[in-house]
Amino acid sequence: MASTKLANLPEMLLCLAEQIPTRRQLITLFQVNKKFYHVLIPTLYQDVAIGPRGIMSETALSIFAKSSGLRYTRRLVIEYEDALMYGGIIQRLLPNMPCLESFTGIGSNSSLAPPVDTLIGTVHQLCPWIKEIYIIDSPTYTPIGQRAERVTSDGLDLPVSSALRELTLVNLSGDLSCWRSQVIRLLSTSPGIQALKLSLNIFNIMLCSGNGETWRVDEFFDRLCRDYEGAGSAPLRLRKLYLGQGMYPKQPGWLTRLTDPGLLEQVDIDNQHIWSSNPRPMVDFSAFGHCPRLRRFSVAEYGRDVHHAIASSYDQSITRQLAVSCSDMETTGQEPAALLRPHRNYPSLPLRLRATDISLNRANVHIKDEDGHKLETPSAEAVIRDLVSVDDGTLEGLTVWLDDKPGTAVDGFEHLPLLLDALPKLAILTQLAVELDTLTEVARVGSPLWDPSKRADADFETLARMLATAGPRLRYIGVRAWSLLVHWRVRRNLDGTIRLELLDNNSREVEEVDVFWEPAGGRP
Repeated sequence: MASTKLANLPEMLLCLAEQIPTRRQLITLFQVNKKFYHVLIPTLYQDVAIGPRGIMSETALSIFAKSSGLRYTRRLVIEYEDALMYGGIIQRLLPNMPCLESFTGIGSNSSLAPPVDTLIGTVHQLCPWIKEIYIIDSPTYTPIGQRAERVTSDGLDLPVSSALRELTLVNLSGDLSCWRSQVIRLLSTSPGIQALKLSLNIFNIMLCSGNGETWRVDEFFDRLCRDYEGAGSAPLRLRKLYLGQGMYPKQPGWLTRLTDPGLLEQVDIDNQHIWSSNPRPMVDFSAFGHCPRLRRFSVAEYGRDVHHAIASSYDQSITRQLAVSCSDMETTGQEPAALLRPHRNYPSLPLRLRATDISLNRANVHIKDEDGHKLETPSAEAVIRDLVSVDDGTLEGLTVWLDDKPGTAVDGFEHLPLLLDALPKLAILTQLAVELDTLTEVARVGSPLWDPSKRADADFETLARMLATAGPRLRYIGVRAWSLLVHWRVRRNLDGTIRLELLDNNSREVEEVDVFWEPAGGRP
């Protein structure tokens, strides 16, 4: 019996490792003895971070670069400040990572970072089998004299890569026309790409605005679509599309020149603070009304144009599989909860959605009519009533904004009793995220009660347990307050007790939960 158990030890250890929520705890287990070391080394080295979130010192990096565990690395994240040091790290590590599938480069100093196109070329050269490349350039200001060098003049010289599946280029800075041609060339050599994320550096956008050249930003994405088709490239087959700041689809139908919209499953549009020479800048949201496979749709600001596109473009067969999310509904005159109410101008309303957002902090919601006149804001009770009455067993995920005030109902979370009463009435709700609107109150009250680090361990877990008890089918619960973010997996024991298992915020499991997914523009 003992020998049988010992023979199964590696499998048992791997199962145990999968349940460990933090890397620090995994390292502790890794160091128990040689048996544990050899069994767990593939798990420990699967995800590697170099920089402030991981290995930092040159000594530790030198030892790490010689480790046999690098052959198990699948995802590498490097946060850099110095271009020369960064290039050296890549040259030392990547040749020893034959299983590497995902590379992320995060810049923290724009003037010292390597040119993004050079970086992509190096990664492609050392890992031609790479599946995912995420380059997040520094959002900081680059002096004008250095900005021209941020994109090399020769451009990308890459072989056709059938392996690349995901590409992220965030905070691109430099000559926009040059960047457009670079992106087109990269996409043309990656016919199998399925996920694309693009955005421009905010200071680049401001520079164009200051020079009276806002049109360069206004037209960037539409011209990208036009020129991509003009290069003779077949439409991509994207499943995920994220258009960040400076990426505004405006011309109807032009999206089809870049990709087949019929295959899109997730779309994120950061339409917040659009810089435009047009006094009424518009994003053509209707372009995404012809995506029969769409499952996730997020915007930074839920305004009238977004509401019109969703309410008029989608039929019930699509909305039943659609998760809609936003990060700002305080100043737009609309809110996603309006999709749950009948409206004379939109016969399709109310909609039944797979996941949606509601705000019970009604002081921050301002509803306006088509002419911009302020209307009476429905009460929190009315929002909950609409939510429950419309759901026919479709709603799987829900994000709720609560107002966290000292001295109000149930541990300071205003309107929490309304939510607790509604949860058992939502037949298949399995995912719930709670956003606590605390920032305004922090500035106004200035109380030590608002120290988020002191509230996370006690109040947040208490709140999550109350929600899990009220929602009998909940499997995932998340709580966010200001910069704090906590995710749990809900386990229900045979005796009816509830166990909350803390999840790693960067885990794949968290990424797959609809209400934990970061919508365009981030969360407030």
